[in-house]
Amino acid sequence: MADLTLRTVTDLTQVDAASWDALGHGGSPFLEHGFLRALERSGSVGRGSGWQPVYLLVEGPPPAAAGPPPLLGAVAAYIKTHSYGEYIFDWAWARGSAQAGISYYPKLVLAAPMTPATGPRLLSAPGAPREAVVDLLLAGARAVADAAGCASIHALFCTAEEQQELRARGYLPRASFQYHWRDGGYRSYDDFLAALTSRKRKQLRKERERALAQIDHVDWRSGDQLDPDDLAAIDRFYRRTTEDHGGADYLRPGFFAALAEEAPHRLRFARARRGDATVA
Repeated sequence: MADLTLRTVTDLTQVDAASWDALGHGGSPFLEHGFLRALERSGSVGRGSGWQPVYLLVEGPPPAAAGPPPLLGAVAAYIKTHSYGEYIFDWAWARGSAQAGISYYPKLVLAAPMTPATGPRLLSAPGAPREAVVDLLLAGARAVADAAGCASIHALFCTAEEQQELRARGYLPRASFQYHWRDGGYRSYDDFLAALTSRKRKQLRKERERALAQIDHVDWRSGDQLDPDDLAAIDRFYRRTTEDHGGADYLRPGFFAALAEEAPHRLRFARARRGDATVA
């Protein structure tokens, strides 16, 4: 549509948070303004991280009264110089490309960084002309990729509906294996256990009893209740867990504190205490 325009920005301070969050996120928080800003503020994305953000914005005609043009669509895109933090494991593609003398990096990914959770990637506003918005967003992604010398564009963990939209525009679907746990409408933990075999039920109960014996109590704290000690504990546990299990701490120091400021309504801390100490 001739009255739609595309522009790009390299950080979300240049985008109104309410307008961005009013797009169709499908209930997922992982492309909301607060989550992405916490990644930016902590350096988890941006200079030196291998995740260089480029946000594509589709805007409609300015309103008759003074004011900014309405945001009708958006994509969070990242120019990548590696494949870490994607949870797609395309190293074999990278090796094969290198053996064939083809550059695999940089590449452009449309993704929620460090988050292997399915959700919308081609965001559009309710009532916006979806087909036209998607066409313009993908044309913009291609222009960004060409300008950065990217060899490919990848939409990671997109929805099934978006996969069909991408396929119709010449993108190729990539099959991979994932394990998903689906809530069967269980009303309680015991309700869930009742659906298992007796052996598994007994095993889970024993594991839970051993865990509960190590702590005095667990309480839930919302983002606006977290104090500096809570935030330091979350960060410490995250880094210790990734180190103990051979992972990588993609979320850099300061991320959780930034998230508590940017999106406290999206943050919950299940705090396990033993005496006066937080232990998990």
